[in-house]
Formats: sequence, C-alpha cells, structure tokens
Amino acid sequence: MGKILGLDLAFRNVGWVVVEVRGLTERPLATGVIVTKKAAKKRGLLAAHDNVRCAQQIADQLIELMRVWRPDAVVVEIPGGS
Repeated sequence: MGKILGLDLAFRNVGWVVVEVRGLTERPLATGVIVTKKAAKKRGLLAAHDNVRCAQQIADQLIELMRVWRPDAVVVEIPGGS
C-alpha cells in the first residue's frame, strides 16, 4: 500500500501518525501532535476568528506533513462533538 497519514482532528490538539504498510506489516515512521493555543476568552465573532486562526495553523502544518512524507492515503477520525 505505501504510507498512510492518520489524523485525529480537533482545534487544540491534532494527533498524527505516518505508517508504512507492506502487505500485512505496519511500521510507524513518525508521530506527533499539532498544538494550537486558545486566545484569551472571546465570544461571538472574535471566537469564530480564533477558530479560523487555529484552523490555519493546523492546515499549514498538515501541508508540511504532506510535503515531507508524501502519503499514499490519509485516514481521519472526524470529531463527534462529545
């Protein structure tokens, strides 16, 4: 199969792992966490702006992960909003 990038998404901490899959063998190549900091308590439009800022930080780092590891597939756990 090749390399798979696995993601566990959230606004504050995004866990990631790159796994190499060959037949029935899986080998982790790298792991990490993308951490964003919450701005001071904000509500309404300012809170939404903070979410956009965090999403941009996450996107920038995910683009870098894709550039470095060039995965063949990406698997994502979508947050359920517990």
